[in-house]
Amino acid sequence: MYRTLGTIDRLLERIPFGSGLLSSLQAANLTFLDRVHLHDMRVHDRISGMEVDIAFLFQGEIAFPIPGFPALVVVLGAKDSAYTFLRGSIMIGEASVLILHDLSITMRLDTPLLRPAPIDASVPIVDHVEIQLYGEAVINSDFDIETTLAGFNLPPFSIGGTGLIVAAEDCMLDLSAEATPAAVTALGYGPEFKGVLGQRAHLYWLPQAVFDGVPGLRLDFEHIVIGHDGVSFHLVQTWQLHDNGKHILTSSELAGYLFDASWELGLHQIAATVQQNRPIQFVCTGKLRVPFLDALFDAGLGLRTNDDGYEVALSLAQAGDSALIDLGAGSLVARNLLINGEITDTGFTLEGSLGGAIDLAPLALNLNGATIRLEHEPDHDVLAVMLSELSLGPLGEVEKAVLRITSTVANGGTRQNTVLLETTIAWQDLSHRLKLDDLPEQFPLPPDDAQVTAYVSWEDNGAGGHRLVLRFTAALSDLGSSWTFIREEYRPQLRNVRFTFEANYADAVAFQSASTSDTFSGHVFVELELRPPALPDVPGAELFEVDREQWIKASLTTGVRTINGSDEGYMEMALADAPAVKINFPGLPQAEPPIQIEVKKVEFDLKSQGADSLAGQLSLEGEFLFRPINPAASMLPVPPAMAVQMEKLFKAVGQSDFGGTAKIDLRFKGDKAALELSVVFDQAKVELDLFDMMVGLTRGMALPQELNGSANRVDLDIDFDIQLREIRVHCGSIEDAGNQSQFGFELVLDSTFAGVQVEGFSFKLTGQEFSAGFSRLAVPITLPHFPVSQADLNMLRDDSGAWDYRKLWLRGERPQLAGSIALLKNEIEALKLQLGAATGGDEAPLSAGLRAKRKALFEKSARQFLIDSIFAVHQAVGQSNRGAYQAMVDAYMALMDATLHQFSFDTTLDFVLRDVRFVLPFQNPTDIRVEGGAQLVGFKPEDPLAPLGDLVFKLGLSAEYLYFNVEGGDPIPIPVFGQYQNDAGEDEAKVSIRLNHARIGYGYSKNALVVALAGELKIAKSLADDLNAAGTAGIGIRLPEHGRLGFKLDLIPITLGEVDFLLPLLDFTIDLRKEYSPGISDGARCEPYWDGLQLIAPNIIRYGFKRLSFAPFFGSLLAPNYNLSFDVTLGNGENGLTYVCNDYLVILSTSLYTIIPMLTDGTPFFNNLCTSIRLAGFGVSFNLQRPFPSMSPLALFEIFGLLADPNMPIDPDGALANMIRVRIQNARITLPPAVVRMFPEVGTVLSREIDYTANLGTLIALLQPIAGSMGRVAQH
Repeated sequence: MYRTLGTIDRLLERIPFGSGLLSSLQAANLTFLDRVHLHDMRVHDRISGMEVDIAFLFQGEIAFPIPGFPALVVVLGAKDSAYTFLRGSIMIGEASVLILHDLSITMRLDTPLLRPAPIDASVPIVDHVEIQLYGEAVINSDFDIETTLAGFNLPPFSIGGTGLIVAAEDCMLDLSAEATPAAVTALGYGPEFKGVLGQRAHLYWLPQAVFDGVPGLRLDFEHIVIGHDGVSFHLVQTWQLHDNGKHILTSSELAGYLFDASWELGLHQIAATVQQNRPIQFVCTGKLRVPFLDALFDAGLGLRTNDDGYEVALSLAQAGDSALIDLGAGSLVARNLLINGEITDTGFTLEGSLGGAIDLAPLALNLNGATIRLEHEPDHDVLAVMLSELSLGPLGEVEKAVLRITSTVANGGTRQNTVLLETTIAWQDLSHRLKLDDLPEQFPLPPDDAQVTAYVSWEDNGAGGHRLVLRFTAALSDLGSSWTFIREEYRPQLRNVRFTFEANYADAVAFQSASTSDTFSGHVFVELELRPPALPDVPGAELFEVDREQWIKASLTTGVRTINGSDEGYMEMALADAPAVKINFPGLPQAEPPIQIEVKKVEFDLKSQGADSLAGQLSLEGEFLFRPINPAASMLPVPPAMAVQMEKLFKAVGQSDFGGTAKIDLRFKGDKAALELSVVFDQAKVELDLFDMMVGLTRGMALPQELNGSANRVDLDIDFDIQLREIRVHCGSIEDAGNQSQFGFELVLDSTFAGVQVEGFSFKLTGQEFSAGFSRLAVPITLPHFPVSQADLNMLRDDSGAWDYRKLWLRGERPQLAGSIALLKNEIEALKLQLGAATGGDEAPLSAGLRAKRKALFEKSARQFLIDSIFAVHQAVGQSNRGAYQAMVDAYMALMDATLHQFSFDTTLDFVLRDVRFVLPFQNPTDIRVEGGAQLVGFKPEDPLAPLGDLVFKLGLSAEYLYFNVEGGDPIPIPVFGQYQNDAGEDEAKVSIRLNHARIGYGYSKNALVVALAGELKIAKSLADDLNAAGTAGIGIRLPEHGRLGFKLDLIPITLGEVDFLLPLLDFTIDLRKEYSPGISDGARCEPYWDGLQLIAPNIIRYGFKRLSFAPFFGSLLAPNYNLSFDVTLGNGENGLTYVCNDYLVILSTSLYTIIPMLTDGTPFFNNLCTSIRLAGFGVSFNLQRPFPSMSPLALFEIFGLLADPNMPIDPDGALANMIRVRIQNARITLPPAVVRMFPEVGTVLSREIDYTANLGTLIALLQPIAGSMGRVAQH
């Protein structure tokens, strides 16, 4: 709380002569007077009048401009709400004045003409100049202000848009109209001046230059004036400048460089006059060295106006004799060079003229005032010389051209000059000489009215001479029809697309002698920059991450290459800046995906592009890196003990960077897309100890306490080597067939278990099935020696006869044996590569060598494991019992030496299992099976049993029987019906028969002999149409285009008393549908997809029989079942009946005791059961669906989620929900229009469509709240 005697404006109204002073203050727009309070006052009578001592008090900040200098604002007080005290005196007399004592003020200079510009980068930039001042002020009745302030400095500030920065020292504030300092008068101001005078000043300019190691030109001078209209000063300085004709000498007073040290700069004089912020004169003269001309030039630097304000101007004039530029293949002599232009922050562009001569075969020119341009950039310099009327070999007479000399600095500091001659040609004058007919029709070309830029360059030929390279380039808007088969949203974003043709000439003579009518011989490519698009929206695309922000330089090339002995055109794109594609494993999402691919090349599959440009394929090729996987971060409910071992396994994979080649195929067809990934490892071997992992796993599962401890540890070592070969992923499909898998993942590897090698082992997961198997496993037909002998153990005895486990085994024999095993593995890999590339007679010795190496590997691995096993128990028994244990082992080994070690044989034959796979179908689990084949390998050509090596055993294992299989080959044509051209343009028989398979085997589920046969009959569509007489006779039969017949006969032996007989059980399938048959064309209209064997009488009846199958067993379950598909239509579209029955499956039980609810209770399963009845405008239609339960592999992850969180929301249209479902759709009643007009409210109700689905997700959603409530009740 403070005392107040009123405000100062009220005080001035009451005192004599105060009203005049108050009027002056109010005229100056000092509206703050009513905020200044009188805190104390004392009055003194003086001879000259009256003196009033006053103590002022005000709150906050008071700011007022100086009359005549509005940009200068005086600020008193605090910036917050605090109070400020101020002491002053009012002298009242003939001339009344206000005196303010002990002032602490802030002077704020706020004008766009002057902005703070700190030289030190660490100083923050502010909006205006602000200075703190101390002293006294006297204000008279005319508001003329005299100040007595201590000298102050002005920090650096810029002058308008000139680029000049100045600072002032020892400044004084001149606000009086009576006296003007001489320095102010000398700069053109009179008594009216109000502003700041600096006795000393500093100029900062040209930050692109460096002097004495400090950026910018920094000069000191005297007297600078700052008024309301800006800054004024005058500066003239001269320095000594010394040079030797090519370099600036260090004896020069002001020497430095411009941009970099090779551009030496020495200054001689500066003359500058700035008046009211306008440079009247600003010229700096000196010399500048141009590095690639290796010469000094007279230089002028200054300021000049442009459209945006001011720019730094530079002019160069050749100071000495001619300068020689080495062009590699020739030279340029420069004389009388005179250029000028503008300096930017990073370089300059100068234009002018040049005299001299060019000697650059085939060019030999004298220059007289040729127009030139000199450009400097941070990484290069360019000298462009404009030429005219040239004769350029295959280009003929050229009216105008530009010779560009580009100079760059190599890593060693030496300059390198490259030369390019540039001109323009019309595309219409050039295109007929480029052999464009040899290009693929999809290759992009310039438009007919395009202008082409032609370049001639001189390049080192490696033999001391130079070849000439001729290039043509033209801008393209896009890649034309190269990828019109890709939907627009999936195309890359493009920029800087240029068509380029390149031809080479051996030397200048060959170039100049080429005729203007010759056809150019060279290669074509398109240069461009692209940004990757979004991946097609296909199942599994979420596993892929693509960097879509980076612009990538690419080159599209074309040509012809030989593949399998035939020439094929190709079109591919090389990528300079490899984009990254990151890929997660399905079911194991990681924050950092384990597979990273750098794409190097994109290839266009020209053969896959149809004439309608709606189909095509891109192949992306590159290199990849495989990273370790952390199962704990995969968000799956993996038990901790298992997660530890899985992490250990994946860490083993990640101990080294595994890499290789990668290929991504993108296929498009209409609105469909598919993505296929294949990554092939170079060297990716993982060595695991299975016993160590199993022991670790069991420990993590909390063994009983009595089994813990080192005493029970058995340190066995079975090496399990994994050689990663390939990972394949496919997402989506471009085929119309409904049975195409939309997602697939496959891991291919080679493995070695205790010396036994399995090649091509793979795990494959698709939307239809899971399968695992291997491509090759060779089982030697041999009886080997027992791998360990008494002699092997005797080598491990010490002097006392006891085994020395640590010294003689762990640190002696075992490392040597392990090294020998590792060497054998490497030799086997090398032999496998050699065998893969071998042909003819080279294969036999390599195969024999490979077999011998594998045999040795097995023996050594088995020896290591058995000795490890012996010592594992040896270490586990007590010290006192080890002697007895050793004696028993010695006795056992002596027996082995006398028996098994004496008997062995080797047939040199291998029983090779090939393409063995276990297959688990998700859609039909009863079709579980094992497939594969076997062959005897190793017969010598002269061996009488050699033909046995050509016999291939096809064997298989299904859920019902083990069988031998003979598969059919190509279709057998029936020539009597003739031939036709199929969609691929190839001749094909109109009727053909194919034997799919014939099997005989043992049905272990029924103890039966099984005979199975399957085949197919194919009829050309044209023949089926010709044989259908419905169009001519009014009724006809249309034969099926594709018919398949299969049957299986089980002969089960039955014994009744003394009578034995065979009970035959027959399964059969008749399938007359095409390979692609959707079952129904339109469920809304109940429109059949006509297929199979059809009876056709137009507008009367059309019946299509598609499929019938019967089996007495459903899998291994005795449950007769049949499956039926047919379509029938009676009448026409207005009056009649349509019935579509698609895959109608019924499973029956053989007795009341074998009924399984929802399976063998006789309730049918069907994909579509659609009915439509139409009569006199009335209609009823509906479509029912109750498909057989199917299991998708993707549902497994949802099950994991439910186990971890029973309340997890279920996707109502997801894989788990749709395992079991029932649906009614397109159900409605149709009324005649007349009835609807009579009863509109009835028509609205009855015409409403019904579409409802109940599935497993519906049931789970109903049970989850109940289970949650019961859980909460149980907790309470």
